[in-house]
Amino acid sequence: MMTTNDIEESLSRAYVFAIAGRAGVNISGPIKDYGVDGTFKRIVIFNGMRIENGFPIDFQLKASIGCSFEPEYVVYDMEAPAYQKCVYRNLHGTAPYLLILLALPDDSDQWISHSEDALLLRQCCYWYRAEGDFTDNSRSIRIRIPRSQQLTPDTLNDLLARVAEGVF
Repeated sequence: MMTTNDIEESLSRAYVFAIAGRAGVNISGPIKDYGVDGTFKRIVIFNGMRIENGFPIDFQLKASIGCSFEPEYVVYDMEAPAYQKCVYRNLHGTAPYLLILLALPDDSDQWISHSEDALLLRQCCYWYRAEGDFTDNSRSIRIRIPRSQQLTPDTLNDLLARVAEGVF
């Protein structure tokens, strides 16, 4: 049987693939993981052909049962080295780099349910772009992700459009 962390990672991947699929966005992942779990690529039509537009968004996936919810924010204690990678990539990379956090219920029996009518994956994925300073912490850093930054097909397409326009 997989570890709990491996199950959480599988669920976060399933969530992100479902969102990308519904958004009509291509998604790819690296052969070796050095902090980038995947890349979103918008598909456009050029001369009657579908092609990737060349304005990707890289992302790192996290899943947690340890999130807390404030009225405006999801609060997540992120490992400091992972946070450092996010900040570094946004300061020095050419593609925007997002943390995508799947906030899971505390009770693992509530993570997923299914019937003939639906497959339900609880709770929600949120996106976060670390643009601040590096942390001096060695273990973790507490981040607050606006609850409005839910990863949905519409928000994913909006983020990719903003990248192509040079405003993200």
